[in-house]
Amino acid sequence: MSILGAIVRTSRDRVAELSRQLAQQPGVDVALDPGDGRLILVIEDSAGIAASATLAAIALLPGVVDVSLVYEHGGDDPVESAGMNATSWRAGLHELAAGVDLRHDRT
Repeated sequence: MSILGAIVRTSRDRVAELSRQLAQQPGVDVALDPGDGRLILVIEDSAGIAASATLAAIALLPGVVDVSLVYEHGGDDPVESAGMNATSWRAGLHELAAGVDLRHDRT
């Protein structure tokens, strides 16, 4: 299992909407919203989706200016996810985030 700590930066007028959107995602905890356009996240592997894939998908969301990985813990029980392995981070964001849908309007 992977646990990631990340800082997501967006505009101040978008931060509340983005916070709500991310809080609904499996494996994503919005730990802190300092009110300045940053969100502090804790991301864990969930339901066959690696935390790194979720982080990549967050980086590709509209309005996200920057994502910084500030903490990473990798346990002994890796998530079973198609195509994910220890070198998956070497792919581009689009390849890494393939199959992760963070849109809030999905049904």
